[in-house]
Amino acid sequence: MARFTVVEDSEGNYSLLNIDLIGMISEIRDGHCRIIFSPTFTVEMNGEGADLLVGSLIGDAELVNGTSMAQAIEKFKRSKDSLKPKVIPFDGSESQT
Repeated sequence: MARFTVVEDSEGNYSLLNIDLIGMISEIRDGHCRIIFSPTFTVEMNGEGADLLVGSLIGDAELVNGTSMAQAIEKFKRSKDSLKPKVIPFDGSESQT
């Protein structure tokens, strides 16, 4: 059975988008994306709906190596935390230079 997601246009009208027919989503930026169904059929989405669609699909996406996007983000957060500078309190016993 096909997988659908609900999209809303700027006038509040709803449509169902068949996720299984999407070939690629490109030109992703704030409030915009291009949905490519085939070489001759593309749709541009603008506004909050574009952001919601991309956010929803990224949650289910995988990297080329098969790692889920959620796992990749968590690994990035952990590595970023490990790069934070360590604060060593100065208690007066160390020499100042």
